[in-house]
Amino acid sequence: MTLDQLDIGEFGKIVSIIGEGAIRARLMDMGFVEGTCVEMMRRAPMGGPFEVRARGTLISLRPEEARMVVIMPLRRHRRMGKGKHGRGRGRRGGFWRRMFGHPRDEEG
Repeated sequence: MTLDQLDIGEFGKIVSIIGEGAIRARLMDMGFVEGTCVEMMRRAPMGGPFEVRARGTLISLRPEEARMVVIMPLRRHRRMGKGKHGRGRGRRGGFWRRMFGHPRDEEG
């Protein structure tokens, strides 16, 4: 599967870059190297450029450049949601509670 086939909001892991020469070097300089995770952010209508997030940077690619990037699609995981107790993970859950405690945890 190539990068141009990724839907908006989906993630992929770069497997390889097809092609040679200056375009391949340019893609690699922009951060499109093997093992990098990318997310498709936007697509222009009528087959225009794609906006992709790679390594925290938004990069616009022409369709012919996106076809040079071979990816493996990744499943998207929910970041926030209800835990096993039915409550959403808020600011004070998990990490924050372990690091900074919670007022109810203090003995007074």
